[in-house]
Amino acid sequence: MDAANIFAIVSHGRVIIEGTVENHEAKQRAEAISRQANGITAHDANLAVRRSQ
Repeated sequence: MDAANIFAIVSHGRVIIEGTVENHEAKQRAEAISRQANGITAHDANLAVRRSQ
């Protein structure tokens, strides 16, 4: 997975991830990884799957 286009913000136990990914599998993987950190109380994912050309 290319994480170059994924950005994470963490504040007071809340994680927000934003960006674009190659496919639905990469989106699910990024969301799962971002939930693994200790102390997370809230999680928002604003990831978009890039369109194939």
